Amino acid sequence: MSTMVCDVLKLYDPYFQYRRMLAIDKQARRKKLYFLPILPVCDCLLPESELNQDKSKIIRGVLDLEKTQRRPIVKLGGLTSTHMAFRLDVVESMLRRGAKGIKLTELEIKGGLTPWQSRHMILP
Repeated sequence: MSTMVCDVLKLYDPYFQYRRMLAIDKQARRKKLYFLPILPVCDCLLPESELNQDKSKIIRGVLDLEKTQRRPIVKLGGLTSTHMAFRLDVVESMLRRGAKGIKLTELEIKGGLTPWQSRHMILP
Protein backbone atom coordinates (compact mmCIF):
# COMPACT_ATOMS: atom_id res chain seq x y z
CA MET A 1 0.00 0.00 0.00
CA SER A 2 1.08 3.57 -0.53
CA THR A 3 2.39 6.00 2.07
CA MET A 4 -0.90 7.94 1.94
CA VAL A 5 -3.03 4.86 2.65
CA CYS A 6 -0.70 3.81 5.47
CA ASP A 7 -0.93 7.29 7.01
CA VAL A 8 -4.75 7.19 6.87
CA LEU A 9 -4.85 3.78 8.53
CA LYS A 10 -2.57 5.01 11.33
CA LEU A 11 -5.04 7.86 11.96
CA TYR A 12 -7.91 5.43 12.51
CA ASP A 13 -5.99 2.62 14.22
CA PRO A 14 -3.05 3.69 16.42
CA TYR A 15 -2.04 0.01 16.73
CA PHE A 16 -1.86 -0.53 12.95
CA GLN A 17 1.26 -2.56 12.15
CA TYR A 18 3.12 -2.72 8.85
CA ARG A 19 6.44 -3.53 7.25
CA ARG A 20 8.25 -1.21 4.86
CA MET A 21 9.22 -2.43 1.42
CA LEU A 22 11.30 -0.63 -1.16
CA ALA A 23 10.27 -1.37 -4.75
CA ILE A 24 13.11 -0.75 -7.21
CA ASP A 25 12.81 -0.39 -10.98
CA LYS A 26 16.41 -0.74 -12.23
CA GLN A 27 15.61 0.07 -15.86
CA ALA A 28 13.79 3.32 -15.06
CA ARG A 29 16.14 4.02 -12.14
CA ARG A 30 13.24 4.65 -9.78
CA LYS A 31 12.40 3.43 -6.34
CA LYS A 32 9.24 3.77 -4.28
CA LEU A 33 8.45 2.99 -0.67
CA TYR A 34 5.44 0.76 -0.03
CA PHE A 35 3.95 -0.70 3.13
CA LEU A 36 2.81 -4.27 3.77
CA PRO A 37 -0.01 -4.33 6.34
CA ILE A 38 0.08 -6.82 9.19
CA LEU A 39 -3.60 -7.28 9.93
CA PRO A 40 -5.52 -9.49 12.33
CA VAL A 41 -7.29 -12.31 10.48
CA CYS A 42 -10.96 -12.32 11.35
CA ASP A 43 -13.46 -15.05 10.47
CA CYS A 44 -16.29 -12.55 10.53
CA LEU A 45 -18.22 -13.45 7.37
CA LEU A 46 -21.57 -14.96 8.29
CA PRO A 47 -22.92 -18.16 6.67
CA GLU A 48 -25.45 -16.16 4.65
CA SER A 49 -22.56 -14.61 2.70
CA GLU A 50 -22.30 -15.79 -0.90
CA LEU A 51 -18.87 -16.84 -2.18
CA ASN A 52 -17.75 -18.35 -5.47
CA GLN A 53 -17.00 -22.08 -5.53
CA ASP A 54 -13.32 -21.87 -4.56
CA LYS A 55 -13.95 -19.13 -1.97
CA SER A 56 -11.69 -16.64 -3.73
CA LYS A 57 -14.38 -13.99 -4.39
CA ILE A 58 -17.17 -12.53 -2.30
CA ILE A 59 -20.42 -12.25 -4.25
CA ARG A 60 -22.50 -10.99 -1.32
CA GLY A 61 -20.77 -10.40 1.98
CA VAL A 62 -22.51 -10.32 5.34
CA LEU A 63 -20.23 -9.28 8.19
CA ASP A 64 -20.60 -9.99 11.91
CA LEU A 65 -19.43 -6.69 13.35
CA GLU A 66 -18.90 -8.08 16.86
CA LYS A 67 -16.27 -10.54 15.57
CA THR A 68 -14.27 -7.65 14.08
CA GLN A 69 -13.95 -6.17 17.57
CA ARG A 70 -14.97 -2.91 15.86
CA ARG A 71 -11.53 -2.48 14.31
CA PRO A 72 -11.34 -0.05 11.38
CA ILE A 73 -9.62 -2.65 9.17
CA VAL A 74 -9.38 -6.47 9.28
CA LYS A 75 -8.23 -9.21 6.95
CA LEU A 76 -11.14 -11.53 6.18
CA GLY A 77 -10.47 -15.15 7.08
CA GLY A 78 -11.93 -18.29 5.53
CA LEU A 79 -11.14 -17.20 1.95
CA THR A 80 -8.55 -18.49 -0.50
CA SER A 81 -7.58 -14.97 -1.59
CA THR A 82 -6.80 -11.82 0.38
CA HIS A 83 -9.71 -9.50 1.17
CA MET A 84 -9.76 -6.69 3.72
CA ALA A 85 -12.79 -5.10 5.37
CA PHE A 86 -12.59 -1.38 6.07
CA ARG A 87 -14.97 0.85 7.98
CA LEU A 88 -16.70 3.27 5.63
CA ASP A 89 -15.20 6.37 7.26
CA VAL A 90 -11.71 4.99 6.60
CA VAL A 91 -12.51 4.35 2.93
CA GLU A 92 -14.01 7.83 2.54
CA SER A 93 -10.88 9.34 4.08
CA MET A 94 -8.64 7.45 1.62
CA LEU A 95 -10.79 8.51 -1.35
CA ARG A 96 -10.78 12.17 -0.27
CA ARG A 97 -6.99 12.01 -0.34
CA GLY A 98 -6.99 10.63 -3.90
CA ALA A 99 -6.48 6.88 -3.43
CA LYS A 100 -6.39 5.01 -6.76
CA GLY A 101 -6.38 1.44 -7.97
CA ILE A 102 -8.77 -0.05 -5.43
CA LYS A 103 -11.99 -1.95 -5.96
CA LEU A 104 -14.72 -1.47 -3.37
CA THR A 105 -17.70 -3.67 -2.60
CA GLU A 106 -20.27 -2.89 0.07
CA LEU A 107 -20.85 -5.44 2.83
CA GLU A 108 -24.01 -6.03 4.81
CA ILE A 109 -23.63 -5.79 8.56
CA LYS A 110 -25.40 -7.85 11.22
CA GLY A 111 -25.49 -6.85 14.84
CA GLY A 112 -28.41 -4.46 15.47
CA LEU A 113 -26.41 -1.27 15.04
CA THR A 114 -27.54 2.16 13.99
CA PRO A 115 -27.17 2.84 10.24
CA TRP A 116 -24.11 5.11 10.56
CA GLN A 117 -22.23 2.34 12.35
CA SER A 118 -23.15 -0.40 9.92
CA ARG A 119 -21.25 0.42 6.74
CA HIS A 120 -18.12 -1.48 5.75
CA MET A 121 -16.42 -1.94 2.41
CA ILE A 122 -14.06 -4.66 1.25
CA LEU A 123 -10.94 -4.42 -0.83
CA PRO A 124 -10.30 -7.65 -2.71
